[in-house]
Amino acid sequence: RREPVLAWSDLDVLHTAGFRIAAHGRSHARLDRCDDATLDAELRGAREAIEQRLSHPCRLLAYPYGLSSRRLRRAAARHFAAAFGMRLDVTTARQDRHDLPRIDAYYLRSRKAVDRLISGRWRGWLRMRRALRDVRRAAAMAVGS
Repeated sequence: RREPVLAWSDLDVLHTAGFRIAAHGRSHARLDRCDDATLDAELRGAREAIEQRLSHPCRLLAYPYGLSSRRLRRAAARHFAAAFGMRLDVTTARQDRHDLPRIDAYYLRSRKAVDRLISGRWRGWLRMRRALRDVRRAAAMAVGS
């Protein structure tokens, strides 16, 4: 059973503190498996729910499961100014606005990790995190999970 990561009250606090809140799909569906109408409803519904709750435009999407394809990027572009996949990296100005890399909040749970990122000492840490993620994925594929 998955526990909710954030409640609406948490998002209210973050938004008030100046954080930008991104949509993540209305029901966390695998968007690559949705037909066009369902895909549009997932994206539009997520954006509208956040905008209604926070009384502020929601212009960003973080793809559920980090899945992005040309079709998903086109759909996201109809509803959002930019969208983030799961490629673990920092964003640069030259990247596709609807296929941006991100540093998942999972990796920022410790103050030390946040300090590293803010101070600019993140390059080595980021290489190490990507390598560990690759090893974990390879191990999962090897055992069939």
